[in-house]
Amino acid sequence: MTIERLDVRELLKSASRLPTLPAIAMEIVKVSNDPHTAAEDISRLLAMDQSLSARILRMVNSSYYGVRNSVSSIRQGVVILGFETVRTLAMSTAIMDKFTSEDGDAAARSEFWKHSLGVAMAARVLARHLKKGNDEQELFYMAGLLHDIGKVILDQYFHETHREILRRAAERGESYYAAEREVNSISHDEIGAFLAQQWGLPPAIVSAIRHHHDPMKAPGDFAVVDAVHFANILTKIKALGSGGDDDITGLSEESVARLGLSESDVAVVAEVELPHEFEGAKELLALLD
Repeated sequence: MTIERLDVRELLKSASRLPTLPAIAMEIVKVSNDPHTAAEDISRLLAMDQSLSARILRMVNSSYYGVRNSVSSIRQGVVILGFETVRTLAMSTAIMDKFTSEDGDAAARSEFWKHSLGVAMAARVLARHLKKGNDEQELFYMAGLLHDIGKVILDQYFHETHREILRRAAERGESYYAAEREVNSISHDEIGAFLAQQWGLPPAIVSAIRHHHDPMKAPGDFAVVDAVHFANILTKIKALGSGGDDDITGLSEESVARLGLSESDVAVVAEVELPHEFEGAKELLALLD
């Protein structure tokens, strides 16, 4: 079944059907961005969400952080993890919980989120190399996490169309992006960007979602777009999860060059930093599962 632009836009404009982000997650993001916020403020918010509180404690006690003594206090967990990590976990939890697999294909959805988390973490690593501050690094992370959110909309609301795209991509050995353009009049990057706009997310995130396949067409501030584009390819090369294909032929050398990273920087990112970050992605996904 072919879907038209109007079908998707009507879906995304429908308040009754459109997934929304939980108020508690949005409040945690807002409060953690305030320079006057203390650990107690975040702890009070977390106490309102038992599931999120439990995940914070599981994460801080995981092998990834290597804390010697068991942590049972939410406040202590916030102090150890830091505001940025808590904010990341809150948003990741909110987004992933909203898009659960309804057809029993939990393994495929798990692989999808592994890929999305990998792109998020790779984008944040690139942001660090670009000397971005903590808030900007978090922006890069969220753009990476959400870059393929349009695919989730297709899977959840236009399931047969999504399966047809996956089938074509697998049989022909082409990218999901190429296969969907043969099937639909609207692509996942357009769908995802429209959803991000409906959520009121920052323009840089909307742009990164919209142009992660064609970064040279992105207007304005393109650093986030370039980072997410490159992070997407790096995550595929490292084979962390799957966004529906393993195609790496779409790399824009112009976009990567625009980041201004040296060959040695790229080598450190790919061979040293990403393997460590991806271990964190696996820990986080295990917590969210």
